[in-house]
Amino acid sequence: MNIALFIADHPECGFVRADGQYVGNSYRDFDSSDPATFQHGYTLLDVVAGIVHTAWEANLLLNNALGKQAARSRIFTNRPRTAGVSLRWKF
Repeated sequence: MNIALFIADHPECGFVRADGQYVGNSYRDFDSSDPATFQHGYTLLDVVAGIVHTAWEANLLLNNALGKQAARSRIFTNRPRTAGVSLRWKF
C-alpha cells in the first residue's frame, strides 16, 4: 500500500507519503509443529513528509512508525523505529 498527498500551488511542493506492509500469521522456521515458532501477524508503516523546491528538497522520515517488533527467524528481526532527515541540493 502506498498513499501520497501532494500540495502544489507554490514554487515549493509539499508532500506526505505513507507506505504500509502487512504480514499475516506465520511460523518463523516453516515448522508448524513447533508452537514456539508461531509469529502473529503485524503491520509495518513508513512515513515521509517533505518539501520539493526547484533547487532543493527536504524530507522528514519515520520508518516503522508503529514500533512493531517481529522476529522473522531465530536470528533476524525487522528494523526498529527510525527517524531521519534527508536534504538534497540540485546543481
